[in-house]
Amino acid sequence: MQINIIAENQVFSPADELRKYKELLDDGIINQEEFNIKKKELLDL
Repeated sequence: MQINIIAENQVFSPADELRKYKELLDDGIINQEEFNIKKKELLDL
C-alpha cells in the first residue's frame, strides 16, 4: 500500500486521497475522466 507524506507530516492513504478527488468531482472542479485517471493511479490498477 502506498502512503503519501506531505510537508505538514500528515499521512494520507490512497483511500483518503480518493475521497478528496471524489469531493472535487462532486463539486465540479474535476471531470469524470480526470477522476478516473487519479483513481487508477491511486489504486495502482
